[in-house]
Formats: sequence, structure tokens, C-alpha cells
Amino acid sequence: LPHGGLLHVAMNMVSLAAIARELTRMIGPGAMALTYLVSQIAAALLFAVMQPQAGPMIGASGAVFGLAGALVGYAAINLTRRRKTLTPLFRSVGLILLLNVALTVMMPSIAWQAHLGGGAAGLIIGLALGMRRS
Repeated sequence: LPHGGLLHVAMNMVSLAAIARELTRMIGPGAMALTYLVSQIAAALLFAVMQPQAGPMIGASGAVFGLAGALVGYAAINLTRRRKTLTPLFRSVGLILLLNVALTVMMPSIAWQAHLGGGAAGLIIGLALGMRRS
């Protein structure tokens, strides 16, 4: 399966719809859109630094990982403040990371660097928003 084909776009859009809907409910549409933008920029920058010879990056998966990271960060702060266990959250994050590693091994053209950059930026934003709003 080529990276960047119709399946790639469809997977990004399904993931985006699911994650963005929940994150928008939690932090609002403006903060969600800003998180998406910052995450995509962070994804592109890390990819460019780690793979300068690779050429242009395609897709929105770095930004989608950023939204997922923001969702995790925001949820972790809220769960901690409500004195709830983080175990289910950690289990879900572990599963997503495991699936991402498996996909990267099966499809080496996946820009894992972009996923890492977007996810890290989103996590930082989510933690900051959670600490600010809770």
C-alpha cells in the first residue's frame, strides 16, 4: 500500500473526525484548531530535521497525532485532578503506540518522525490547557 494514497487520506480523515470531535468538546473549536496547526508545524519541522534528504512530507497524520496527544494530556490532567486512575488512559496510549510501531515496520515509508513531532507538541499543549482550565 503506498503511503499517501486514498487509504492514507481515509485513515487520516476518520481519525481526525473521531479525535477532533472529542477534543473540540473538551477545549473548544479555537484551541482545537490552533492545536492542529501547531502540531502540523511541529510534525513537519521534526521530520525535516530528522529526514532532510527525504523530500516533502505528505499527509495530515502528524497533526492528527498532535490532536491525540492533546487529548491524552488534557485527559491526564483532568483525571488526576478528579483523583481517577490513569491506567485505562495509559493502556490506550500504549496500544496506539504499539500499532504505530507495527505500521511503521510494515510500511517503512510512514513518517514516524512527523507522528512523534506532532504527538509531542499536542501532548504539551494538552497538558498546558488542562493545567490552565482545571
